Amino acid sequence: NVSKPPFDKPAVREAFNLAIDRNQIVQAVYFGRAVPGGPLSPALAQWALPVSDFPCYKPDAAAAQQKLQQAGVAGKLKLTLNVLGSLQIVVDLAQVVQAQLNKAGFDVALNVQEQGRFIADWRASNFDGFVSLNGGAPDPDDYFGRTYQTGGATNVFKYSNPDLDKLLIAARATTDAAARKRMYDEAQRILACTGPTINLAYGTLFAAVRDDVQGFAPMPTRSLRTLREATIGAK
Repeated sequence: NVSKPPFDKPAVREAFNLAIDRNQIVQAVYFGRAVPGGPLSPALAQWALPVSDFPCYKPDAAAAQQKLQQAGVAGKLKLTLNVLGSLQIVVDLAQVVQAQLNKAGFDVALNVQEQGRFIADWRASNFDGFVSLNGGAPDPDDYFGRTYQTGGATNVFKYSNPDLDKLLIAARATTDAAARKRMYDEAQRILACTGPTINLAYGTLFAAVRDDVQGFAPMPTRSLRTLREATIGAK
């Protein structure tokens, strides 16, 4: 929640990123069946930048401490993370993140909540921070606009960045694909290290399908839309 100190300071949000070891999360939580990722899912190959483009994605506890000091944070930074308790993978994520942050100069407590309470606090921006799963969209405009643009429908972080707003508005207005790509590249660089969300990992999605099912394809959004075209035939 960037309306609450000290997360109103970009340096603190960058410190949070530097304290996270995403490769460790991939192994400890997903058992290797995931990849570290930034503001856009790697499944959106046309748009997503590689994590190597984001310097803050290289875990560095000492650098995280320096960022906190630059932001005027004295001692351990205390915060509570609300956790969506209805999904075990989210609880597992939160526990690993808590351990990593506490090693890097934070003092993190977890508030594991039932789904109704979590959603109510999320909608009301009643949190220091939270841990959950999130979904995107095939085009960056829908996801970035509602999530990060000032006043966006799901911008519960109360994040506002005039430079980002200009990029998103301009990208929405042009039909020049190359220009849109440049704008969304810049948007990702802004969001990855100092945005209001700490992107962790994108899990591999699995679907079990019988041999005689034809026309079904798993989708990155977990949508079952392709069932409309699916048929069952004889083996």
